[in-house]
Amino acid sequence: MDRMFIDSLEVMCPIGAYPEEHGILQRLVVSADFDADLSRAAETDDLAAACDYSGIPARISSMLNERHTELVERAALLIAALLVREYGAPRARVSVYKPDALDGVKGIGVTIERTAGEIRELERRGVL
Repeated sequence: MDRMFIDSLEVMCPIGAYPEEHGILQRLVVSADFDADLSRAAETDDLAAACDYSGIPARISSMLNERHTELVERAALLIAALLVREYGAPRARVSVYKPDALDGVKGIGVTIERTAGEIRELERRGVL
């Protein structure tokens, strides 16, 4: 299986669990890789056979700005679900960090990995 990736997408969005974080936008940095069948595009050199990755960063940004999220863990899960649902990824690994969260630290965050089956189960349970 092939993989596509997004490296260090910066998004300003409403996120944070503390009262002072509500009503403001904070910077998140998102990196993701997800399984995709890229063989036809690689073999044919045909743009029509390629995954249109140009819209993925805007879609992630738009989704993160739809509503306030308290935790980076939740943001990562929502991004993984988006990649599975909208881009047909059988598996997605997503890292999200807040670069401005702690003094003296470049960033602090999480990495999660979910399969399409796990996303479907979370949807069945009403988590997503």
